[in-house]
Amino acid sequence: MANRLKLIVVGLCLTFAGAACSSTPDVPDQGPAHDYASAQDEESATAAGAQDGQADGEAAEEAKVPQATGPVAEVDGEPITAETFNKEVSKIVASGQVPPQLLSQLSGQIVNKIVDKTLIDNAVKRADIKIADEKVDARVDQIRAEFAAANQGVDGQMGSLDTLVAQLGISKEEFYESVRESLAIEQLLADNGMTYPTAEEIRAFYDENPEAFEQPEQVHARHILIKVPEDADEAGWESARKRAAEIQTKASAPDADFAALAAELSEGPLGARNGGDLGWFGRQQMVPEFEKVAFTLEKNAISEPVRTQFGWHIIQKLDHREAGVIAFDKVETRLENKMRNDQVQKALSDLLSELHASQKITLHLENIK
Repeated sequence: MANRLKLIVVGLCLTFAGAACSSTPDVPDQGPAHDYASAQDEESATAAGAQDGQADGEAAEEAKVPQATGPVAEVDGEPITAETFNKEVSKIVASGQVPPQLLSQLSGQIVNKIVDKTLIDNAVKRADIKIADEKVDARVDQIRAEFAAANQGVDGQMGSLDTLVAQLGISKEEFYESVRESLAIEQLLADNGMTYPTAEEIRAFYDENPEAFEQPEQVHARHILIKVPEDADEAGWESARKRAAEIQTKASAPDADFAALAAELSEGPLGARNGGDLGWFGRQQMVPEFEKVAFTLEKNAISEPVRTQFGWHIIQKLDHREAGVIAFDKVETRLENKMRNDQVQKALSDLLSELHASQKITLHLENIK
């Protein structure tokens, strides 16, 4: 996925047929260190040149998206319509989190997710569970804070609720409704005996698994890129270097706004989008020439032009983290959310197994083209 969102809304995985889940069926779990220790998504700190250079490639040919021409399933005689399936596929496409060429292979899983959602929705209705607006607002605030924390190294609106719903490919109204459904599911599970981890259990997990909270040495930096064509001769490289040097002089002025200069002058997409901010990254995540300078600069310092295979970079180092085990108070909230979510997922899986066993379900995958 382009962006593996660590949401605390388990209901979204059902509501949007996997589009908002923390992983796709084809992406293995990255392990505890990614779940707990990293404040950034693992894809957000790739090589600076690669981030800017890959955007210049030609767009891939649009893949054929599966469409249903009739009911895709029945749950105790209740049809799941073609319209429902096609709407879910459209949401997944809009989210951009699943490559279109994989959708035809995932049609069966999408149908199964819709079936699961139907089973859970029916169980919530039978239990007559209602969620107050105040609870929905509180959960949305929690999600917003989680998402902002996961994007803490990025300037601008990257951590906003608007950005989150845009990445999910849904409207705010749909997002709020999904949160309401999520809370209803959690209430249903609690009514069926689910319990959450205690403070003592959370602390015990932290103490017993220190390796899960190890954080590598990291740097937070931003840059301005002046591209140089692959076939450029030394005269072309020198011309670009002189331009980069002029920009470096402007960026080093006492009243300079590096982010604004990046937005105006950088020739990579990160410049216009968020002031050249690369977020936090560790060693071996950038091209070697870039990494060497970024890790040796003093905090807030601006480099001379740095040559890489992509062109000339002017780097500003914003912060530096030493390697070590993250303190408990820094990860407690995220760890609690992760352990709670694990408990919810287990309870949800158990409940779905019971519902599948007690109701007649018929799939009609032949109606998907």
